[in-house]
Amino acid sequence: MTEMVIVDRDGNRHWGPEAIRFLTRRLRRLWWAAPVLYFPGSMIVWRPLYRWIARNRYRLSGGEACDEGGTCSLHR
Repeated sequence: MTEMVIVDRDGNRHWGPEAIRFLTRRLRRLWWAAPVLYFPGSMIVWRPLYRWIARNRYRLSGGEACDEGGTCSLHR
């Protein structure tokens, strides 16, 4: 629940912002994000930003927030 993980055909795992970067090369609708995510040194910014978004994803989407213990209410 803390990070998205993508497992490719070779069994390699891509976590968090690296997973999003991986998807930009495979999904046409994400082409616009590729230059920003592949900018040299940009992962220094993307990793903490991804962690913040992941922690607050329910609140940002208008749902209920999770408590400090990491327990979230069920969403319908």
